[in-house]
Amino acid sequence: MTFPITYLSYFRTSDYSLSNSAENYNFNNSLFSNNDNYVDSEDDINTSGHYKLLILITSKIEEYHHRRLLRRILFGIEDNLVPCMKYDTSIYYRFLIPPYNVNKKTYRSFVSESVEYNDIVEFQHLLHSNYTQETILDWTQSLKNSNISFDHAVLLDDYSIISLAKLKMALVSYNHSPTKLQNIVWSNFDDSSVDDMFVILGSKAISTILANKDLFYNTDNRNIATQAYFYNKNERQSLSNNWSDLFFVNDNKRFITFPSSLDYIPRDSTIAVRKLYSKHELLSVSKYLLISPVSACQQHIPSSIAIVTSSYFHDRLSNCTPPMLDVAYMTSENKRNYAQRHGYAFVPRSLEFQPYQSYNRKLKSRGRIEAVKKVLPHYEWVLWIDNDAIITNHEISIQNLFNRFYQLAISKKKKKHKASKTSAKNRTNENVSNTLNKRNDEKYYYDEGVSRPKKDTMLNAGVFLIRNSNWSFEFLKRVQTIKDMHNDKKTEQASMWKLLKKHPTLRDHTLLLRDDHIFNTFPDVWQKADFVLHYASDTCPAKFMLDYFKKNKD
Repeated sequence: MTFPITYLSYFRTSDYSLSNSAENYNFNNSLFSNNDNYVDSEDDINTSGHYKLLILITSKIEEYHHRRLLRRILFGIEDNLVPCMKYDTSIYYRFLIPPYNVNKKTYRSFVSESVEYNDIVEFQHLLHSNYTQETILDWTQSLKNSNISFDHAVLLDDYSIISLAKLKMALVSYNHSPTKLQNIVWSNFDDSSVDDMFVILGSKAISTILANKDLFYNTDNRNIATQAYFYNKNERQSLSNNWSDLFFVNDNKRFITFPSSLDYIPRDSTIAVRKLYSKHELLSVSKYLLISPVSACQQHIPSSIAIVTSSYFHDRLSNCTPPMLDVAYMTSENKRNYAQRHGYAFVPRSLEFQPYQSYNRKLKSRGRIEAVKKVLPHYEWVLWIDNDAIITNHEISIQNLFNRFYQLAISKKKKKHKASKTSAKNRTNENVSNTLNKRNDEKYYYDEGVSRPKKDTMLNAGVFLIRNSNWSFEFLKRVQTIKDMHNDKKTEQASMWKLLKKHPTLRDHTLLLRDDHIFNTFPDVWQKADFVLHYASDTCPAKFMLDYFKKNKD
């Protein structure tokens, strides 16, 4: 993309040089060249694991609304209906959560958010220690263990806003050598009272500062980059460990503290504004600076299949030990790993469950229908799986299930329509997905696959597969409007079953699986090769799920 000329108000002057010492520069436009032809080639899919920018945003656990707003402003993420499954552009971002001590309600909401967006790193292990800028820099060095590398790290908090487009353009138009750019330490160091997280560091600068941290531990400043800046400014002797390669830029023009009014913000030159304590200020400043989002992932070929689950973790009984929250990350990662392996989207949802929690705890499962209705328009097929179910065989793809359903469909329709054996043999499962979608052959056409375990008197909706079709949406709507659904003893699966029994024509679109091992298996009959292990009958399933995860690692 090409950025507006208003972003490019830089001037070309002579280069800077200092010999045999680290460099300190106050802001000067001449550090950056005028580059009217700058184009950010985000159309290229990045599979290297190396990123131009590593964006790290410190955020207190309770600041959910700020994180939600920053996802939208900075990265264009409105919700998780079409999630980022791979970071395949030039940026990689994470929200960093300092140690916390919060109530269960706040923690449950946080876990839901963390599971849904998969962009949060917790530092809870530092509960009785200090969380500082040095903590973050140490963490960046551990990314190499995940084969992640970067050119520059951008550290800020959730009370700040930054134009990533302007920043990337400024780094591209930088007048110095690439080596010097890798050693840059760039922030506004003028106001010592504003000793916050905000700083931009080259990847080599981080390792150099960490290697020399003992030199400046006695300085008054809290953050290590600020300590390094003032040490370098005042103590130019005894420099070692590549310190002379560092390049400090003190920039009080592009990186500013909110001056209380938009009128005092230079729109053309400002890259970042900090100390924005309200959502209104974040929104107002981002609009004033014309900040446009920079995508963290590509969506060139959206998945036709989504794995959907609940990210609202509750217990059927109030005294369950351990609670479902204790297995929240494990059961979610189990499904996310499966989705990533097969190229599917993974969409955990909590929003649709919360209204029903306040209305009546026993109606919590109604959220399944709302969640599926919300996600289904974005995909061809949705596999709903309860969060107390575990995918135990990751080798089985949804396409494999289609194959097995195809054989069952043939058998079922042969009996119903007395189809000849010759006709059945002439059919192939060359395209198993289309077999279930084929509109011109209703005998082999289904919109929903759901399990009815052999010992159960009705179906179990803890795992079901449903197609994006008019029939499916009408069916889900009718499930929600059944009068009995408002009885405390009824759930959406009871409503589904009632509909299918009352209206036989609906059964023509639904494949009821009486096999216990293909699709949705309960613990008493589960075998290792089965697709899903579902603890539907256990009032406190977390204990059994923990036991499974300890014994079996995906």
